Amino acid sequence: DNLANEPTELADVSLEDIYVTSVEDTDENVDFVGAALSLKNRTAIQVYFNEDADFAVDGKNVEAVKTDDGYCVQISDILPNEYVKSYTITANNVTVTYSPYSYIIAALNSTEVSSGRLSELQNLAKALYFYGVAAKDYAA
Repeated sequence: DNLANEPTELADVSLEDIYVTSVEDTDENVDFVGAALSLKNRTAIQVYFNEDADFAVDGKNVEAVKTDDGYCVQISDILPNEYVKSYTITANNVTVTYSPYSYIIAALNSTEVSSGRLSELQNLAKALYFYGVAAKDYAA
């Protein structure tokens, strides 16, 4: 069932106010480097930092994986009806708030992707958004 005030196009949705990545950094050594969304088997978020630290997701201690350029905290097995959920990732005195929709916003606003691939990335982001909305509605 489509409600009368429910957006039917992504242009009608102002996600920027709700799902923006936020970063608070008061640590002299540890820095947030970036984040990515993986869609391999299940949806996962990878959050990257430049140095090793005491890492936690939503207050629970987690192990980070060492990469060539630093450390990665992965949040795995995110179900489509959970795309709206924001996660708080801490690394010592650095706090990052991120969700799958954070990636969608970044993709839709991206100007750094080659012009041929940008529309594909934006179409994927739009599809993920509507898939998450439908899954959330179905689970409700």
